[in-house]
Amino acid sequence: MYEVRADASRHCVILILKHDYNHDREAVHRDFATAADRVRSEGGYFDVLVDLVDIHVIGQERVDSGEVLMRWCLANGMRRGAIAVGTMLQELQLKRVSERNDKFRYFRSLEEAERWLSETAVEV
Repeated sequence: MYEVRADASRHCVILILKHDYNHDREAVHRDFATAADRVRSEGGYFDVLVDLVDIHVIGQERVDSGEVLMRWCLANGMRRGAIAVGTMLQELQLKRVSERNDKFRYFRSLEEAERWLSETAVEV
């Protein structure tokens, strides 16, 4: 199951992945891009919050899908991405596919990720 939310007040796309992480990759990407278009600031940027806390194992196909989405974000105006992971293995997998890009930060809880997005000053 997945859910994509558009929080226009914070210029933030929220992606929540739960349980079996069994979904249509193209649908997730399409829904994500639509949400990003809805939340863009006047300057064209958006933030990303990803909740992976309930996912314990990410198969290679899903890691590849995440990499495609991360690259899309970087190429299409993402200012910063906060990713809440459930395990250290997830963090390592995602750091590898994001090529340790400074725009992505990893947290062990959704609350920490939310706090970082709300407290971090970013030049726009």
